[in-house]
Amino acid sequence: METKDLPLKQLEIIEPLVHLHPVPWSALRQQAQKAGRSPRTLQRWIKTYKEKGIEGFKRSQTTTEKSKHLDLKSFAQKHYLSPGRLSVAAVHGLCVREARRNQRPVPSYTTVYRYIQKIPKAVKSYHRNRKEFNDKFKVSGDLKQATYPGELYLIDHRQADVLVYENRPRGTPKAKRPWITSVIDHYSRCLVGYYLNFDPPSSRRVALAIRDAILPKDDHRWPMCGIPKAIRHDFGSDLISKHIQQIRMDLKIEWDKKEIANPRGDAIIERFFGTMADWEHQCDGWVGHSLKHRPEKVRPSMTLDQFQQRFYDFVVRYHAKKHSSTEMTPFDRWNNGTLPLLPESIATLDLLLMPVARSYKIRRDGIHFQTNRYWCDELLEWIGETSQLRYDPLRLEEVIVFVGNRRVGTAFRLSGKRQSYATYKKKRQKQNRFMKEFVQSNPRLKADDINTASQDNKMFTSFPKDVSFDHINPDISPAQPIRKSLNPLPIKQDDENWC
Repeated sequence: METKDLPLKQLEIIEPLVHLHPVPWSALRQQAQKAGRSPRTLQRWIKTYKEKGIEGFKRSQTTTEKSKHLDLKSFAQKHYLSPGRLSVAAVHGLCVREARRNQRPVPSYTTVYRYIQKIPKAVKSYHRNRKEFNDKFKVSGDLKQATYPGELYLIDHRQADVLVYENRPRGTPKAKRPWITSVIDHYSRCLVGYYLNFDPPSSRRVALAIRDAILPKDDHRWPMCGIPKAIRHDFGSDLISKHIQQIRMDLKIEWDKKEIANPRGDAIIERFFGTMADWEHQCDGWVGHSLKHRPEKVRPSMTLDQFQQRFYDFVVRYHAKKHSSTEMTPFDRWNNGTLPLLPESIATLDLLLMPVARSYKIRRDGIHFQTNRYWCDELLEWIGETSQLRYDPLRLEEVIVFVGNRRVGTAFRLSGKRQSYATYKKKRQKQNRFMKEFVQSNPRLKADDINTASQDNKMFTSFPKDVSFDHINPDISPAQPIRKSLNPLPIKQDDENWC
């Protein structure tokens, strides 16, 4: 039905009822059923016809003008949400030119402003401020909520807003801002463990903080400890490093991932950092978190040990203070949970927390690692094999050597001095002794297998093909007559520069 035929159609429907005074409800309902309209609609049409006639059914000029402005509304909203991020005044100027070009009424600045105000805040933020959209409006998955203490730990770094002197035995001490790596229990809001030092964030700091969180403390006011079921942290290079991945695998800890660049999962630990910042404001040497809030004169007076003791006392008071979100103290909320899961021993935990260096070949003169050489007598039987090393970055005097899943031993760093001939002679004698004992301890080894291996390695004396070993007494190792040819050539004892 066209728009111009609409008044005639309405008049045709109500024509049988117009001359009735009053209009019976039964007739009105019957006519409405025939036209497919409601009785109230027909009543309104009859009233309009009696007051204004057929002119009352025509669309007003105001409605037409509003329809002309609808295109300008979408035009204004489209340009306001464009990548150029135009101002309202610039969008109004574009709307004025567009209206004049199409010979339409020119909208006022207030009209364009109302058009823009009708845009939903989420849509406006998505196109003009993506960071605000990600923080306030972006839909994110539900993060894991801990249901008992020790289920989920939160890990993050923060640089303290206090200048602290280094513990230097000599020279003038230098004031710095220490770093604090904190481990927070999600359920109880307790600080389970921490590591405080001047070193910048690294995987080693994270490992030491995890170690402090797992091991029991000597203070009854700080009973928090245990291996967590899962940990949550951001995507810093130190927190997603291979070292931390290896620690999670060894301790069977899950990684509760959160969205990248979404601070929603850090609210609990960031709140603790805010509480810690308020406490730091009372300490000597406070410098503020920015240059704007920095006092005119900063007078540091504490050493690192003194600041660490004051921080320890602050944590104990924090555990005894009622938390507004849980309506309990962190100490009481932790004690309401289950018993913590502890490692077998401290030595086992320290071994698991060490970083792993992979694929280092065991050479004849030791293991070459970080410009150093490492050796122990247990490496004699594994020369030529590929090993994995676990080490402490601050104590490179020794490394723990693994071949596959087997622990070989602890290798120590060798000095740069050339070793004497007597030292090498003892090592070779021990190596030869091990080779003989290895064959003798395996009676299943056949002479044919040894002969084949000797030909392949070109280490043993070759024999003609018609030589048989069937007549050899099986109680005697078949390698004994062969190894007589392995004796080293005589070396002069007085030759100091033999190697």
